Amino acid sequence: MLIKGRFITIAASAIGVSALSQTLGFLRQLLVAAFFGISRELDIFLVVFAVANMIVFTFGVIFDSVVVARLVQLREKSGDEAACALASTVFRLSCLLGVAASLAMLAVLPLLTPIVATGFNPAERSELLRLAWYFLPWTLLFVPYYAAAARHKGKRSFTRVFAAEIVIGGVSILCLALWHGAIESLPLAYAAGYAAALVSLLPGAGLIWPFRRQSPRQVLRNIGELFLANQAGSLANLTDRHFQSLIPAGGIAAVGYSTQLVNGLSALLVFREIFVVPLSETERRAEKLERLVIGLVLLATPVAAFTAFFAHEVVQILYGHGRFDAAAIDLTSRVLGIYAWTLLTSSLITPLLRMFQIVDRIGFTYIAFLSSTAFLAGFGYLFVIALGLGAPGVAWMLLGNSILGLGVIAYLVARCGIAIGWWRVSGYFIFAAAASGLAALAALASASPIEAPGLRLLAGGAAFAAVVGGAYFAARGRLRRIIF
Repeated sequence: MLIKGRFITIAASAIGVSALSQTLGFLRQLLVAAFFGISRELDIFLVVFAVANMIVFTFGVIFDSVVVARLVQLREKSGDEAACALASTVFRLSCLLGVAASLAMLAVLPLLTPIVATGFNPAERSELLRLAWYFLPWTLLFVPYYAAAARHKGKRSFTRVFAAEIVIGGVSILCLALWHGAIESLPLAYAAGYAAALVSLLPGAGLIWPFRRQSPRQVLRNIGELFLANQAGSLANLTDRHFQSLIPAGGIAAVGYSTQLVNGLSALLVFREIFVVPLSETERRAEKLERLVIGLVLLATPVAAFTAFFAHEVVQILYGHGRFDAAAIDLTSRVLGIYAWTLLTSSLITPLLRMFQIVDRIGFTYIAFLSSTAFLAGFGYLFVIALGLGAPGVAWMLLGNSILGLGVIAYLVARCGIAIGWWRVSGYFIFAAAASGLAALAALASASPIEAPGLRLLAGGAAFAAVVGGAYFAARGRLRRIIF
């Protein structure tokens, strides 16, 4: 009971800090929208970011999955000193890894440009290569930051990591507010945020001094395996980016705003992935995972429904300033109205996918990513090329991929020997969907007489929350068993 109580306390703290962190992220996106709109220069930034994500930023997920799990297991087995020694060794290696990954990004980008920027003209492709150099400060700091964060997560010092995430948001917002004359200021603002956050994590972590060493062989093997597996996932990313490059200018940016908003909500719902720590423990792992999945269904379903039905108001309030004009609001809200439904599937995919690393069945990650590539190719051809739906077609492509991908990953998790009662999960989903459907009708009815977007969102949100809250309160006896 003490362990449960402690996890609930940590989860509650994670939700609170994540809310602040996501608020800062939304504020940053508001500034980006005001300064850059859905311009071609932002399209170019997002393409470079996609390549950096494949080669460098993927290590954030890898360190959260592999290094944190290994530090937890070593701490249980051999004590904190051994875990600290391993964390120190991994941190030093991460500095070298950051350099190697950054150089690889610069080398690979020209080779990938014909794929990820198929619809770009020669001048725009040249701008891709030039802008990549401004990503270097960010990419060099990224891997060491996650290595330092893994040390604190491994000993359950989540508060330090949460505070560091707030530092990233606050510093990057400040830099962007002060310097935003060109798109180059955007990656440099992120770099400043990560630099300040890394400095905040180093004191007292024992990562630099005193010098300690623990064999990192197992960790490096798992990192290498997962990196290669993620490169299989890069095929899916390349497929996604290929179809995005075929839509009209500004469409990539519209999809980018929608995905960042939904990804931010997803990160908030999954408690910043602190579930990796308890799921790394073998005791009652399947039960913990099933309860987590049910909890995510109950949280994500109403959030996805509200975001989808009030996409126009959300986009107008968050982004409708500066260069983000009426056409940008219309396009982005249409994309968000479709893509918001991936919030449910992506929230479930996150913990299920992490199980492959926790139970050392990384080979299944290849299957999941290769399946995603096939789904994206099929849906991309249908919605983007055959039907010519543009940016909304990309959203339909991503939604279809997310639904089928969840089915594949759920099957693979079962093959790992982790039995989840999906019929039981489905019952909770039907309940959450019914409550959300009724809430959406009440919300739209409440907002219909109102013209101002802020008041529409406020009235609709109040009605939606009242109906969902009432339904959940009526079923509180059963829902309490998921938490306690």
